[in-house]
Amino acid sequence: STGIHRIDQSTWRFVKPEKSQNKYCELWDMIDGQVSNVQEPVTISSVMDKLRIPPYGIKDGVLPLLLIAYYLSNKEELALFENAHFSPFLTFEIAERILKKPHEFSLQRFNKNASHIGVLETYQELLDDNSVDGSLSDRSPERVTLVSAARSLAKFMMHLSEYAKSTQSVSQSTSKIREAFFTSKSPYRLMFIEIPK
Repeated sequence: STGIHRIDQSTWRFVKPEKSQNKYCELWDMIDGQVSNVQEPVTISSVMDKLRIPPYGIKDGVLPLLLIAYYLSNKEELALFENAHFSPFLTFEIAERILKKPHEFSLQRFNKNASHIGVLETYQELLDDNSVDGSLSDRSPERVTLVSAARSLAKFMMHLSEYAKSTQSVSQSTSKIREAFFTSKSPYRLMFIEIPK
């Protein structure tokens, strides 16, 4: 057993393998090292290149699937980019494109930062209060991350009507936030630089 897919509270989930002697645990640690604490997203194809060579020697047919599993097991902290633009949701269509053109996709891990928690909680509360479908986040404050908050914002923005996405009959600050969302490439820049200014 790889240990990367197991049942959690009656739901099957992708998770990091627990046993340190498990080969897949070593793979997860290696990928963590590639995509964490980096200034810019790291292309999926460059991670695949590392995984092809010893001591890993992973075959080409398995590599994209392994990286998708890694993404799903870390999706609260891991941002996916397509052609340098943040892609908040992994859809079947995007997964297919990753399989065909991994060089167009990249990953960047945004580890939890205690100094960001207050800001992220505020974002999450505002988005819950204005939820388009009436749903609330099931995350406790300590589980809110930069990526999860950015996804909540993306969900809200994507559910806006076409009129709301383009009308000029809004305040200047609303217009700037809307423009920042639709033009920003990085969840960090969006949440901590572009929206606040």
